[in-house]
Amino acid sequence: LDNSEAIKELVESEEYQRLFDRQLKRDSKSKKKWYTQDKGGVYATATGGQITGFGAGLVEDEDKDLDEMFPDESQDGDLFKFGGAIVIDDPIKPEDSKSLTVRAKVNERFDSTIRSRVNSRNTPIVIVMQRVHEEDLSGYLIDGVEDWDVLSLPALKNDGTALWSFKHTVEELMLLKQINPAVFFFQYQQETKNIKTGGEFLEDFNTEQH
Repeated sequence: LDNSEAIKELVESEEYQRLFDRQLKRDSKSKKKWYTQDKGGVYATATGGQITGFGAGLVEDEDKDLDEMFPDESQDGDLFKFGGAIVIDDPIKPEDSKSLTVRAKVNERFDSTIRSRVNSRNTPIVIVMQRVHEEDLSGYLIDGVEDWDVLSLPALKNDGTALWSFKHTVEELMLLKQINPAVFFFQYQQETKNIKTGGEFLEDFNTEQH
């Protein structure tokens, strides 16, 4: 709800309106569900919350292709034909990831409920999360039969520098590694392949250069 409210406030801001001129409907007072006068909008709910009855993305006309549906938009790429998305933010807590039951429930919910909420095969599903287990939702999907575009941003880069030194310096990251190596490699490095479920290392990591 906090994320939804922040987006809503951004849409209503003077800067946004100057660029896009998208007005909210007058009755859009809720943080959970609100719409623009152009029939766009946001529906926000917690993991496990009610999403049946709601669809994401543009409902395409089977008799038209995207170029026909967006005749006034740029033809330089599909970026300008975006019609909505499903965004999943941190679907499982680190402390819950140790539970096979909870992990299975989250992964099953994706297959049984979330997949069917897209209104078109062109509606993207975006998952934003830190890695917390080799069988978390990211791992489940990456190891599946589909091809997913994966953007991994380890806090400590391969060249030994910090991804965002304002947040964590190299020295601070190395201290975190000493305090809890499993948490460091999972949540900060997005690395899971050499760590067992319980955090036991299968092999030592070569970080001498760091």
